Amino acid sequence: MIFYWFKKIVSIFLSPIVIFLVLLLLAYIARRFDKLRLSRAVRTTAYVFLLLTTMPFSSKWLIAPLESISPPQNLTSSEVAHISVLGCTSYQQPQWPIVSRLADCSIKRVTQGIVLAHKFPDATLYFSGLDSVTDKTNAELGAELAQIMGIDEKRIVVINGTRDTRSEAQYIKARLGQGTQLLVVTDASHLPRSLALFKEQQLKPIGYPADYLANKIYWGSLFNYVPDYRSLKRSQRALYEYVALAWTHIRLYFVQNA
Repeated sequence: MIFYWFKKIVSIFLSPIVIFLVLLLLAYIARRFDKLRLSRAVRTTAYVFLLLTTMPFSSKWLIAPLESISPPQNLTSSEVAHISVLGCTSYQQPQWPIVSRLADCSIKRVTQGIVLAHKFPDATLYFSGLDSVTDKTNAELGAELAQIMGIDEKRIVVINGTRDTRSEAQYIKARLGQGTQLLVVTDASHLPRSLALFKEQQLKPIGYPADYLANKIYWGSLFNYVPDYRSLKRSQRALYEYVALAWTHIRLYFVQNA
């Protein structure tokens, strides 16, 4: 649990805005110590960094390598017995409609899971995600939406109590056993890390992306060079996933060579 909260705190500092403010603070400190050349260099770096992380062309270029996994084609029903829809975010607002209580990332993952469940009518659908103190969990909301959209309750398994992707993979292994093949539904940028964590549990995951952030770059379009909040969000997602993916591979290296 301590490590979980440590990761959450670290993720705050991977925000481009936070990095920008930290760089400005360092520039101010350098100036106070009469390091004027250093102060100017750090301040310039801060502004260039903020500009690049808020422009469409650079943010798309940054996240595109993470989204290289395409939806698998020509899968047969015999190959798909289990579909794991990884959790994202939900809101503790019971008075809201269910589609508003699930964040955009959750809606896309759940919807893609439902589409796959209709395509493979014999597959079991697994929903997971963070628990809630006062409201339904992310997993329960996903399962509820799936039933509304025509999926039989008997085909749905709700996984409560997971904190992150690794614990989701551990639960799936405990329930299905190692060597089980399954579809893993999540954001395209989240798939490389998710597949690594599921493979760590000796499972056979097939990645199925539910959301892409890096659409095609039209270099001749002026809008590719105008900063916007979507690009900031895209850059923040990319920075988080690169650091998390690097940490995952480092940890797996030491585990495998211990």
